[in-house]
Amino acid sequence: MDFKSRARIDGDDIQRYADHVKGVERRAVRFGRPLGLGGEARLFAHYHDLGKLRNGWQDELGNGDLPPHAPYGARQFVEDHGQEGLPLAAAIYGHHSRLYDLKGAADRIDQWSPENIDSPDVEESWDLPTDPSRMGFWLRMLLSACVDADRLDAEAFTEGPRREYDDLEALWDAFQKDQENLMEEAPPEGSVNDYRNRVYRSCVDKADHGPGYFTATIPTGGGKTRSLAAFGLRHAIENDLRRVVIAVPYTSIIEQNAEVYRGIFGKENVVEHHSLADLESPRNEKATQNWDAPFIITTTVQLFESLYASHSGRARKIHRLAESVIVLDEMQALPAKILDPCLRRLRQLIGVGSSVVCSTATNPAFDVAGSGVELVDDPEGLADGMQRVTYRVHAEPMSHSELGARLSREEQALAVCNTVDDARAVWEATEARLLTSRQCPVDRMQIIEDVQDDLGSGRPTRLISTQLVEAGVNIDFPVVYRVSGPAPSIIQAAGRCNREGNLDSGDVHIVRLKDGSVPPEAYRAGTSITDNRLEEWDFTSPNVTAEYFDLLAETTSFDQPGVLEAEDELRWRTADQRMSFIEGGMSTIVPRDEKAERLIGELRGGTITREGWRALQSYTVTLYPSKAEEAMEKGKAELVDEEQGISIWQDEYDPLSGVRV
Repeated sequence: MDFKSRARIDGDDIQRYADHVKGVERRAVRFGRPLGLGGEARLFAHYHDLGKLRNGWQDELGNGDLPPHAPYGARQFVEDHGQEGLPLAAAIYGHHSRLYDLKGAADRIDQWSPENIDSPDVEESWDLPTDPSRMGFWLRMLLSACVDADRLDAEAFTEGPRREYDDLEALWDAFQKDQENLMEEAPPEGSVNDYRNRVYRSCVDKADHGPGYFTATIPTGGGKTRSLAAFGLRHAIENDLRRVVIAVPYTSIIEQNAEVYRGIFGKENVVEHHSLADLESPRNEKATQNWDAPFIITTTVQLFESLYASHSGRARKIHRLAESVIVLDEMQALPAKILDPCLRRLRQLIGVGSSVVCSTATNPAFDVAGSGVELVDDPEGLADGMQRVTYRVHAEPMSHSELGARLSREEQALAVCNTVDDARAVWEATEARLLTSRQCPVDRMQIIEDVQDDLGSGRPTRLISTQLVEAGVNIDFPVVYRVSGPAPSIIQAAGRCNREGNLDSGDVHIVRLKDGSVPPEAYRAGTSITDNRLEEWDFTSPNVTAEYFDLLAETTSFDQPGVLEAEDELRWRTADQRMSFIEGGMSTIVPRDEKAERLIGELRGGTITREGWRALQSYTVTLYPSKAEEAMEKGKAELVDEEQGISIWQDEYDPLSGVRV
């Protein structure tokens, strides 16, 4: 019998089963070899679609919904290889769904009776790690490589092959030309641009090191965006690595950095992957699914949650991280509560030939893989040379209104608070713009643009924000007030002061708030550690943060949800569920304009598309569970999807201040 694998939508062409298996095998083995999983990938290719050989499946092809096929291949693999083959069988079972906890996968596979299907004629050794702390990573990588191979073969049949990207050499040539234009005239010695140029040269000079672990201690405003991209490209070329992946903590940073990279490399060579990305072409849309582009910019949330993902679609891209350069910008912004799971994955990526670069202005000295190679010559000397602010600690606590009054006396000033409630209370006591997570992303971006315009034009402007402004947002105030919080946050807030070095020194005021509020867990512990040392710590020293994290480790678990516990017990789906950067909350969609109202109508009617979902992210705010519950009790939010945690805002919305519960 000439078995079939799929039909085109128009039904005029059929892909033969044997052709699909060969296509998946060719791609899966190619993807698996850098991981040392070529044999496992070949076995996966031959077993994953065995269920399609059943008469029941063949008879239904072209008639709408098809019966499941993945469980039969998984069951047959266990029949052929015994219980030792169960982890690989779990990946086969989940290639259209997810990787379950091992026990859950075993129970599901056991529910399917063996069919009268011949085992595939393939002899291949397989040797997945038996160490539980390693198995989850390798199994996800195998699932990723094979799912990507499966999807790409199907896509090639239905749509044709993808176009090739420019290679890394071409990107490097474009980068060099742009850098030469930027530095056409040598900057004055000791200027900010002079220091940026030194950082750039130092990073490029270190690019010929072999793959491994690198640190980049670059002060805020020191030109990280360009210097780390230059290192990544040159290092990838020198070591025959495949791509550069840059991960940053906030979408506000991604959009400004991605604009720089697209201007240099062309928009088709840069894939921007995050919830608010405007995917300008079908090619970029597809590239977010499997990260096959040469240059990726994404969020740390997307990166690390994908590395622990159990869903096959979310895990599909992670095999592309092997033999790549992975740059973590603002490393200190990783949530302390899940720091250990993040560090484990970084070590494992280094183990598959990748280079990991941890970049920060604050030198937290994370133990990723030893001390690492520092990309910057003389980090302490660089920090001293680029010191552009004076820290002023206020001994007496201030009320919200007193802080607001101080801001009112400044022509241009920024105040950063620990919580939305504190920021609003200060905002209500003065004339200023407000920037918090309670505003829709589309409004936050506009506020940042307006502030940048005012600062650039010399107009009076004041901004009161939560800590979301601290990492990488390109604004430059002469005066910054930072409410006492964790030491890295204070230093990052200072990076918004005298950023371009236009003043001899900017002023950073550290104040304690009367009746101020502090976020829970590690943030609260970090605030307490810092608050007790405000008068003794020298915040201009790059070593303060290393001391801070040492003290934090004495009081705080760096794996509070128990991600690694689940991973080591082979509970892979559970590890995925626990690996959350953001505390569970309610995604609340705000009908702020006609476009949002139209999209909400499509959501309610069940007709919303993938593009529509993405567009809705610009109108979505996240409410913590207690606030979400309060909003619904007051009738301010309507729950529309309890499982996904989605509600629609029913009350007034002010773009200047956001939702008010």
